[in-house]
Amino acid sequence: MNYTRPQLAVALDPIRNAFIDAKNRGVRVRYLTEITTENISFCKELLPTVNELSHLDGIKGNFMISESEYLAPAVLFEKGIVAARIIYSNVKELVEEHGYVFDTLWSKAISAQQRIMEIEQGVEPIETKVFEDKEKIFNHIQSIIEKASETSVVSSIGGMRLIYNNFFEEYKKILDKQRKGQGRGVRWIISIDKDSIDLVNRFLKEGIQIRHAKI
Repeated sequence: MNYTRPQLAVALDPIRNAFIDAKNRGVRVRYLTEITTENISFCKELLPTVNELSHLDGIKGNFMISESEYLAPAVLFEKGIVAARIIYSNVKELVEEHGYVFDTLWSKAISAQQRIMEIEQGVEPIETKVFEDKEKIFNHIQSIIEKASETSVVSSIGGMRLIYNNFFEEYKKILDKQRKGQGRGVRWIISIDKDSIDLVNRFLKEGIQIRHAKI
């Protein structure tokens, strides 16, 4: 369900009671939605009525499946609006297809408890990403540098050249923060040889701490 639906799941007695009844009958009820600052209170209320509640960023659309049936509320993303129409099917292939979709999304989700903690405590979500697009790589590096008060780097001479050619002015801002007593500046481990020594000296002159290691 998209982020607007948890409100209906706890505010409307027929929906809430249906979840509770199913759970009491031994049905395993799994609910996947996007938990936000806007709907967190409803998600907390929803937790006891289902077996498992999970969060995934950017959920679009709504559907429900059992072993043999598929339901999709035909509704736009409007708060408090119940679907005027329901798409129903018991076609085996359609049920299996959406079961696969659900399991794929569920495997990428995190528990509601973790997401609620992140929101309430202001904790940055834990994530690991692989960037392959050059523009995304550069934008991510830029974002990290702009937020940093200190940074530690292990790289080849190629990595140092990339920073020098594209982000050197941003690194100087981190050094400015260090001079003001904010953070430990920039520390760099690199394998220094005759081909890299000129570039290394440029970094040293700016106050970047560099150590040599065979890497």
